[in-house]
Amino acid sequence: MSPRPPLITLTTDFGTRDPYLGALRGALLTACPGAQLVDLGHELPPYDRLAGAYLLGAAAPWFPLGTVHLAVVDPGVGGPRRALALAAGGSLFVGPDNGLFTAIYDRLEVREIRAIDAGRLGLADAHPTFHGRDLFAPVAGHLAGGAALASVGPEVTDPVRLPLASPRRDGAHLLAAVLHVDRFGNVATNLTRATLAHCGVGDRVLGWPGRTGPLAVHATFSEAPPGEVFLLWGSSGYLEMALDQGSAAARLGLTAGEAVRFPIVG
Repeated sequence: MSPRPPLITLTTDFGTRDPYLGALRGALLTACPGAQLVDLGHELPPYDRLAGAYLLGAAAPWFPLGTVHLAVVDPGVGGPRRALALAAGGSLFVGPDNGLFTAIYDRLEVREIRAIDAGRLGLADAHPTFHGRDLFAPVAGHLAGGAALASVGPEVTDPVRLPLASPRRDGAHLLAAVLHVDRFGNVATNLTRATLAHCGVGDRVLGWPGRTGPLAVHATFSEAPPGEVFLLWGSSGYLEMALDQGSAAARLGLTAGEAVRFPIVG
C-alpha cells in the first residue's frame, strides 16, 4: 500500500474570482509537490477572523492526524503581527497570530507554538501584502514534507486570542458569546457541555430575556414546534439557538461576536 500524500487544508477570505487562491495553491505545490489540497472555505467575509476561527474549530478536528491546516485571514498582513506555526490535536496549523486560531486553542490540546522566522527559512523577501503565498504556503509545505516544527522559529507562549466573552456564571445569568451565525440563521454560542459543567449550569435551565421559563432543548430541528426558538446541541459541539425553517438570529437580533446573557430560570 503506497503512503498517503501529505494533506493540506486551506482556509481564506480570498474568494475565487481573483488570482490569490490560485497563487496560494501554486506556492503550496511548489513547496510540497504531490500534496493533496482540500478547501475548507474561501468565501469568509473579508477580514473576519472570528468566522475563520469558527470554521477551523468546527472542521479541522475531523481531518486525519498529521494534516497541515493553512489559514489566511490576515487584515494586518505586513504589519507587526507575528506569523505562527503550531501543533494541536495531532495536526499542524500555519497562519497569522491575530486570533484566527482561538477555537483551536479552546478545543484541541496545544502541544507547541512557534513564531515563524522568515529570515531563518530564507523567506525574508516575502511580499509584504501577500504572506499567504510567500510565507505561510512555503512553511505549510515545508512542514507537510516532514520538517520539524521547531525548525520554523522560536517558541511562543502568548498567542493572540479574539476578545470574546468567556463563558461564566454571573449571579442569575450565564454569560457567553455568539461564535457564528450560519446561512440558516442558527446561532452558535461558545458554550460546550464542558463549559456548562464548569459553570455549574445545565442546558435545560437557560432562559431568554422577555420569556418566562427556560428555552426548550431539542435533539433535532423537526422536534420543535413551529415558530419556537429553542436550544440545540449543534454538530460542532456548541450550544446553538435555532428556529425550525427560520432564522433564530433574525428573531433574536443576534450577530457573531456579541456577548449574550442567558437568565438562569430553572
